[in-house]
Amino acid sequence: MKFLRATYRFPLPSILVSGLIFGITNGSAQVDPQSASLFGEYDTNGDERISLDEFMSGPFSKRGDNRRALTGRFEEIDADGDGSLSLPEYSGARLMRDRERTRRGKNRREERPDGRERSPLSLSGERAAGTLDGKWRSPLVKKAIPIRIRIPDLDPAETCPVVVYLKGLASPRLGTHEDRILIDGFIDDGMMVVEIDYRGDRRARAPEMLAEIDLWYGSLAETEELPVDARWIYVVPEGYTIDRKVRIVDTGDLAIDMDVMYPSGDASPVPLMLQITSIKDAGFWINQRAYYIYGMLTHGFAGAIMEHNGGTRFSPKGELFPEKRAARLLRAEAERWNLSGQLGVTGHSKGSSRAAKAAFLNDGEREGDPGPHGEQSDRFQAALLSAGQHATEYLIEDGYLDEVGPEKRAAAEREFERMTRDEMLEISTTTYVTPDDTPAFLCVGERDKQFRINQMTRLARKCREVGVEHRFVIQPDMPHQYIDDPEVIGQIFRFLDRHLK
Repeated sequence: MKFLRATYRFPLPSILVSGLIFGITNGSAQVDPQSASLFGEYDTNGDERISLDEFMSGPFSKRGDNRRALTGRFEEIDADGDGSLSLPEYSGARLMRDRERTRRGKNRREERPDGRERSPLSLSGERAAGTLDGKWRSPLVKKAIPIRIRIPDLDPAETCPVVVYLKGLASPRLGTHEDRILIDGFIDDGMMVVEIDYRGDRRARAPEMLAEIDLWYGSLAETEELPVDARWIYVVPEGYTIDRKVRIVDTGDLAIDMDVMYPSGDASPVPLMLQITSIKDAGFWINQRAYYIYGMLTHGFAGAIMEHNGGTRFSPKGELFPEKRAARLLRAEAERWNLSGQLGVTGHSKGSSRAAKAAFLNDGEREGDPGPHGEQSDRFQAALLSAGQHATEYLIEDGYLDEVGPEKRAAAEREFERMTRDEMLEISTTTYVTPDDTPAFLCVGERDKQFRINQMTRLARKCREVGVEHRFVIQPDMPHQYIDDPEVIGQIFRFLDRHLK
């Protein structure tokens, strides 16, 4: 949630979004000065503990984070589950993040004289006529690359979405509209554009490119030098454009949108991956945890990101199935977005459960009104499912109650007491896996919570029992995040290529 960063990865490396840490720690970690300083900013009542309320209103809470994302991060750091964070816990989480980045070959950022990390993004000169120059210190190509930033007309207090426009990648250009036309279009739509040219460097391609994309996302989410709205950060290859806030569902009291990123002009048709976010309600970060999706844009795919997943209000418990409506809309408008009609679906954490249901419930099953494109197929041809809950009836047995905080544990105990086994089966992914279902790549981190590992293992076992083609990876030494190992990402992309291309 690294990428994401914006919670994430997810999507997306041991990530820190908007400066907040993912990781699990013990209480004996050494405390560094920067952690102590940040801890003091959170600890407003001076009791040497950070409560959840203090964490919610801390120094990073106004940079696009929402309550659900912050609660998840708080629980990841709260290793002893006592509902508050000690300084060693907080500092240890930061230390573990830094060690993880070093282990994976991502150098720690340089430190400034005040002890804060230096961003790879640096600006030069004054903002004039809406244009700003700067440099990007690229870990990928190991040099500083000039960048040009164009900013739309804004009031001083305003922020805006931002598009990182990646030029000169080693992968082929697919879109046919000129850069000038596309960039002017982004500006006219009120978006800031950061242009960078990798000049055909052979390293600037997937899967190695994904770590760089994640770094772009996190650096822009954290910057205070540019008027970035951290909820809306896009990283796209040259030739691609974006249709924002495409309406999927509008029932009068419920509206759900998606963003579609696709090669422009008369490009040849490409497959598309639809990402389901981990947010269950309308609100922040329609494009959170988009680490894989942005990487796939550089690999010959289009991408779409759905606003929120609706949780158990939607099919199979409810009759509305937004993911299926999205699939039908994408096929109905395939010519508009240069799509081949081959669709994949992906999700991480809570989004994984929704994405799995979209993959394994097919042909109108457990759905009411199919919406305005009922003649289109609702099937996805591949699924990428990461670290989700898929067998509700086994959650307690799998250790869920032992690995969440007191507030969430109490709520879960009340819910489990109320539900019958049939009701649990109704919302379990494993209930709906049948032999004709879509191939799935399943993954989870070895250092994720044990109940998530157990749940993903159960889904893999069910796929094996019924004969669904699948691949299951438990990634060594990885917490609750998207896989950032280029070798495994390469396996994921080859899997999706085989079924979608």
